Amino acid sequence: MIRRITQGLIAIVLVGAVAGVSGCQPKVEVRSGEVVECRYGHTVRNKVNTLRVPSRDASKYQVKRSVIVCPRHERAERLYAEAQKALAKDDAKTAKAKLEAVAALDPAFGKAKSQLEQIAQGKTPVPDLSTSAGSSGVSGSSGSSSSGTNSKSKPKPAPKPVGPVLSLTRWVPESLSGFATGVTSADALIISREYLPKSGSMEALIISAEQFASKESANSALAEQKARYPKNAKTVTVGGRKSYVGTDGGEFAQLVFTEGQILVVLEGHAKGDAAPEGLIDDLTGVAGKLPAPK
Repeated sequence: MIRRITQGLIAIVLVGAVAGVSGCQPKVEVRSGEVVECRYGHTVRNKVNTLRVPSRDASKYQVKRSVIVCPRHERAERLYAEAQKALAKDDAKTAKAKLEAVAALDPAFGKAKSQLEQIAQGKTPVPDLSTSAGSSGVSGSSGSSSSGTNSKSKPKPAPKPVGPVLSLTRWVPESLSGFATGVTSADALIISREYLPKSGSMEALIISAEQFASKESANSALAEQKARYPKNAKTVTVGGRKSYVGTDGGEFAQLVFTEGQILVVLEGHAKGDAAPEGLIDDLTGVAGKLPAPK
């Protein structure tokens, strides 16, 4: 009798266990977040996390991918187009200067390298007519135009920022003393503007501001920026705000800081053989002209 009762209890426990397992929703691993890639093959932003969620909710998660032209390649596009125009006018001197600037930004951009070699040999390269001028219409590596217009069309002016990005415009002033204002690029939550120094050892300056969902996310992005510029790294205080400066050990220097949920990056490109650490004081000076901490 005791044995039968014991067997009965075991059966009840097993049935309960099976019912519990069948009623439990299994979890699966999913990837969620955003990947932004530059048209020229490198990742601009990668915010993808792996999560464990109930299988019934798996379809709610996805990795959103978008392709843009990063500020550095926007400048390369413009300089490359200007170089081709100069070649078409047999102005090898101007073309050489433009192509050298392109090669400094991206050695593999378009035909810049081969054209520079031809100029060095005293030859005048044939203009690369596979591209069209414009901040987003030149593609040295793909030869395609995102604007869809032909080369005879006049380039349309860049649209003025609207929506959430409008609040970021204070970080990219329309004018800076000692600089000429260049191309402005804006997305939903990020804006960048190029500035061309009128003198000094800096070839170009790009200021960008990006809005994040939280302070933690902004700080995480700041840590990523610091990792990209590990040389000559140090903390500086500019206008009462803690900022971080550093170089890539080659041609670029940066100053970066956060303001709440906003990440602000100042990136300078050194001229010719100038050392990038020499730009740190210039970047600090520019940062002092930006809005004071709240």
